[in-house]
Amino acid sequence: MNKLNFLLVVLFSISLISCNSVKKYNKTINSKHSVAELHKDVDFTFKKIKKLQPSLYWFITEEKLELKINSVKKSITKPLTSKEFFFVLSPLVSEIRQGHNSVGYPMDKYEKEELKEYKKTTNKFGLLSFENIEGKVIINKVYDSIQTLKNSELLKIDNFEVSDLLDKYNGLRSSDGFNTTFIERRKGIMLQSYYRIENPTLDSVTLRLSLNDSIFDTTFYRVKKPVEKKDSLKELEIENLSDTAKARIKKEKKKKRVFETMRGFSKLTKQYTRSYKFLEDSTVGYIKIRGFMNGPYQSLYDEFFAEIDTAGCSSIVIDLRDNLGGRLAEIHYLMKYLARGEFITMSDMESKTRIPRTKSIWSSNNKPLMVLLKTIVTPFLYTYELVTSKKINGIVYHKMNASKPTEPFKNSFKGKIYVLINGNSFSASSIISTNLQGSERATIVGEETGGTFNGTVAGVFKPITLPNSKLHVQFGLGMIRAPYTESPDGFGVIPDFIILPTLEHRKKGIDTELEFVLKQIKDKKVIDKKSEKLEEELENLEEPIEDNTNKL
Repeated sequence: MNKLNFLLVVLFSISLISCNSVKKYNKTINSKHSVAELHKDVDFTFKKIKKLQPSLYWFITEEKLELKINSVKKSITKPLTSKEFFFVLSPLVSEIRQGHNSVGYPMDKYEKEELKEYKKTTNKFGLLSFENIEGKVIINKVYDSIQTLKNSELLKIDNFEVSDLLDKYNGLRSSDGFNTTFIERRKGIMLQSYYRIENPTLDSVTLRLSLNDSIFDTTFYRVKKPVEKKDSLKELEIENLSDTAKARIKKEKKKKRVFETMRGFSKLTKQYTRSYKFLEDSTVGYIKIRGFMNGPYQSLYDEFFAEIDTAGCSSIVIDLRDNLGGRLAEIHYLMKYLARGEFITMSDMESKTRIPRTKSIWSSNNKPLMVLLKTIVTPFLYTYELVTSKKINGIVYHKMNASKPTEPFKNSFKGKIYVLINGNSFSASSIISTNLQGSERATIVGEETGGTFNGTVAGVFKPITLPNSKLHVQFGLGMIRAPYTESPDGFGVIPDFIILPTLEHRKKGIDTELEFVLKQIKDKKVIDKKSEKLEEELENLEEPIEDNTNKL
C-alpha cells in the first residue's frame, strides 16, 4: 500500500470513528440512566472537586456540603436522561458558590456534514444584545440595521414568558460568594444561551416586544449566509495600478488588520474588545475593555497611554462594565500604567497540586494531533510547574509574573482614575478593580462586581466528563487573590459611588454612570479653579494681614 492510499484509509477510519462517536454520544445523553449510575456520577464529580479544588469550603462548610450531596442523591429515585440530570447536578455544584464552576448542558452533536451545512446559515436573533435593567429585560444593542428594536422590552420568546425562562435557568449557576448582582445582571447577557437550550437550531425565533406602549411580535428566521463575491472590477482596477499605488493599498490593508487585531475586532458584532476615545474636549481619556481576552493587548494599551500623555489628560475613565474577565497577564500589564509605585497584581496562586496546568491540558481535547502536541509540551510544562511552586502547610503556592513585585512604566498615568463596574464585572475585571480600590488608586463607580473582592478560584481549569451521563463539569484549580482583603468576606467590589442605570436614561441615550463621572470631574475642576483664584488673590494683596494676636 503506497503512502497516499494509507493516508486515505486513515482519514476514512477517523471519519467513521467520528461519525460513530457522534451517534453514540447523542444516544447516551438522550437515554435513561439508572439511579445507581446517576449516584456514581454525583460521587465522581465531588471526588474530583474535593481532591483538586482549593478553598472548597470557603463559602460552605464541609458538613453542609455533604448534607446537600446526600440529599440530592436521595432525591434521585428514578432513571433520568443526561439532559434531565443536568437540572439536578448543576444547582448542586453551584452550592460551592464559585462562579467559575459549571456543568455544561448536553446538547446534541451534529454529524460533520450537518455541521458544515449549518455553519453556512445564520439567524439575526444572535445579533441582538439584552440587558436586565430595573427588573426588565430590554434589547440594549442591535448589531445590524434593525435599530428600531433598540430599548424595547422583551416579554416572550416563542412560547416562553421571559420570567419563566429565567426562573428555569438563571439559578443553576452561582456567582462568587454571596454576591447577587452577577445573578441579576446576567439575566440579560445570558438570555440567548438559556433559550438556545430550548431551541438549539434557532430555525425561527419569535419575540414579543413592548415599546412606547405598543406590543408587537417580530420573527427571526435562519437563512443562508450571503456568499461573499469578489469584486472583479475592483480587483482589475487594482491590477492596473502602478507598483507604488499597489504597495500603498497593501500597506493600508495591513494597517487596518493591525488596528483591528490589537483592539480585538469582532466580525459578528462589528465592535472592538478594547477601544478608546477622548471626552470633554480631549481632557478626559476613556477606554472601554469588554474582556481581557481576544487578541494581543500590549500595543493598544501602549498607544492609549502614549496619547493620554501627549494630550495632557488629568483624568481617565476605565469602563469594565459587562467585562466577564480573562487573562491575568493582561490586567498585570495594564496595572503597570496605573500603579503609583511598586506593586503586585495578585498573591502567589494557591492550589492542591504542584502541576495544575499539566492536569488541565490532559483533561480535554484528546484528538490525535493534540495528544501529540501535549506529549511534546508536557515535560517542559511539568518541570516548570515543579520549579516555580512550593508546598507550605499542605498548600501549594505557584509563583506567577503577576505575583512578582513590579515597577510601573516610566510613563505610567499619574492623574485621577475612575473605574466603571457592574454585576457583570467578573473574574479578572474584579481582581483589577480590587487592586485599584484597595491601593486607593481609583474612584470606583457603578454597581457591586459579580466577582468577590477577596479573590476567586479560577486561573487554571479542570474539565471532567462524567462516566455515565457524559455531562461535562469544569472547576478551578487555582486560588487567585489580590493583595488586599475586605470584611465581610464573600462580596464584590463595592463602588465608592453606587450609580445604577435607568430605563429612562437608556431611552434617551444617556450613559448614567459615565455622566456621573464626567460631572464629578467638572465639579472638581470648578473647585480647583476657585482654590487657585483664592490663592492668587491672597498673593496679590498689597499689604500683609496685620497680626493682632499680641494685642489681645
